[in-house]
Amino acid sequence: MELKIPNYAFAIREVEVIFNFGGYSVEQVECMEWVAKGLIKPDIHVADFKSLPQYLDDLTNGKLTGRIVFKPNES
Repeated sequence: MELKIPNYAFAIREVEVIFNFGGYSVEQVECMEWVAKGLIKPDIHVADFKSLPQYLDDLTNGKLTGRIVFKPNES
């Protein structure tokens, strides 16, 4: 199974595609379908890049669950 995204989708608006390289492609597509249907909700936290030291400390101490996504700080 393939995930096809037309190039014009990237040109007309900001599009972000995030992948996990574990498991088989069919399983990854099935998981994306479950998320799209609302059957599962990923545990994702978005944080400013300036908070990276705190999150690294939390990771070291086993305080984090799910995934952390760091967004660049505004200039």
